[in-house]
Amino acid sequence: AEIPVVYYSSAIIARIGVRGMFALGSIATAIRLAGYAAAPSAAWLMGLQPLHAFAYGATYFASVHYINRLVPVDMKQSAMAMFISLSIGGAGIAGSSIGGTLIHCFGFRTLFGCYAAVAVLSLVVLVLFVPKLPRTGAPPLPAGMAALPPAMAALPPSGK
Repeated sequence: AEIPVVYYSSAIIARIGVRGMFALGSIATAIRLAGYAAAPSAAWLMGLQPLHAFAYGATYFASVHYINRLVPVDMKQSAMAMFISLSIGGAGIAGSSIGGTLIHCFGFRTLFGCYAAVAVLSLVVLVLFVPKLPRTGAPPLPAGMAALPPAMAALPPSGK
């Protein structure tokens, strides 16, 4: 389902930016998981499944673009390895552990409702704390300042 999003990810990011792509992924994830929590039948679940293209595809490729834009060339492999380890390994372990507990104590609807709330929270964090990247072709931000929230980027350098 995510193949079209993957194929057009660079064009989508060029149009709406990396933050827009992250937002698209967060919104699609929240809608999909809230829909799972409220779905009255399996047919609803099948109808919500195409949102996975944006939920996964948009978030994954926004992450890859973000890393590619912010990380120095000599650190890109390490950054991608860290991203994959945390997003697939760490998130899978934490999600399975928390999810299993939620299902056992409260059921599937609560699980999907909580996960939808986390997706909404990720959108709030994105809006409040993730800085906008300059459009491709724009002059790069000063070294070390691109990944900082705006309030921190305004602080003078530490003198290192």
